[in-house]
Amino acid sequence: MNAYLAQYPQVEGTEDFTPERLRAIAAKWDAVMEQIEEGNDPVPGANMSLAHHRAEQARGIADYMEREGISSCRNIGCFQLDSVNKGDVVRLRKGIVLGSLHPKDRKNNYKKVNGVTRNISVHRCEHGYTDNLHKPHKAVVAMPRVVWAGTDGYWMDAKLDDIEIISRAA
Repeated sequence: MNAYLAQYPQVEGTEDFTPERLRAIAAKWDAVMEQIEEGNDPVPGANMSLAHHRAEQARGIADYMEREGISSCRNIGCFQLDSVNKGDVVRLRKGIVLGSLHPKDRKNNYKKVNGVTRNISVHRCEHGYTDNLHKPHKAVVAMPRVVWAGTDGYWMDAKLDDIEIISRAA
């Protein structure tokens, strides 16, 4: 689970993310900012900067989801419900789009379609992020991804939403 969600569940909750839910999260952070301005401490550890940043991220991702036609997602940008650690075994379903740094995939913009369902051991999980501070009119959203060593040792990755966790590392 994302550190913010673990730290502030009363604001961000634990349900899948939809544009409507993200706008509600932004409104909750706006309310937190108002309470902080009044001298209250509604969310221990939160400050104006954090509340403003999370509200803007939520609004930016909601806009992104609407633009891209995404109705619901468990993990999108910096809002992440699932977590995967090094050594976890996950299943990659047939048909998902994988990122690949293998030279033979260069012609396809380093992307390939997974031809068979397979299990892989995770090397690392890259958390997603959102950058809507530099381009407020259009958020840049990077999805959380799992990374593993693929064919010939070249790194491969898949979106965290496209995997199924099979077993956790000890």
